[in-house]
Amino acid sequence: MAVDMSRIKRTVFNAPPAGHSLTNDVTQWPWGKPAREVDPERAMSKIMDSLDEPRIRQFLIKLLLANISVQVITRMMMLDLFQRGAFTQDMLILMRPSIALYIAGIAERAQIPYRFFENESEVKTERIDDETFLTMIADRNPELFEQFKESYNQQLRMGKVRKVAEEEIQEKSFIASEKDED
Repeated sequence: MAVDMSRIKRTVFNAPPAGHSLTNDVTQWPWGKPAREVDPERAMSKIMDSLDEPRIRQFLIKLLLANISVQVITRMMMLDLFQRGAFTQDMLILMRPSIALYIAGIAERAQIPYRFFENESEVKTERIDDETFLTMIADRNPELFEQFKESYNQQLRMGKVRKVAEEEIQEKSFIASEKDED
């Protein structure tokens, strides 16, 4: 006789207890086994040597040119190293600032403009007005901003977009301008 599982209510008593996942065997994953390197000095040396490899250096330069912040690059690198079981999470957290500075140094030596931190305050706002959006693009990606400007100017020249004069805005506005009040 089959049991209809849809009739069974989900309660605290038919769910695993809190912390159950912490009792599972994690040795099947590389991060669940002892780290391959536990000496912080040797670990830092290995990371710096790997960042100096031409293939990895070119990849870092591409990421920096794509305007990805040093902070994000470092976090992703640390996560990858931890998941592969190369180093302990604690050691990686302690090495993160030094590695971030080293990556910033690579950008400076290659004369690449870079962002060190990912500014989360701009991302958290629900709605960004057009002026703020364009200012962010102008600051973060000037080449794209120039493409926007050129595209807008081309549409103006072709008559697809009409430039609104400030006087026309003032005429239609129900709020008197400061000049009218004087």
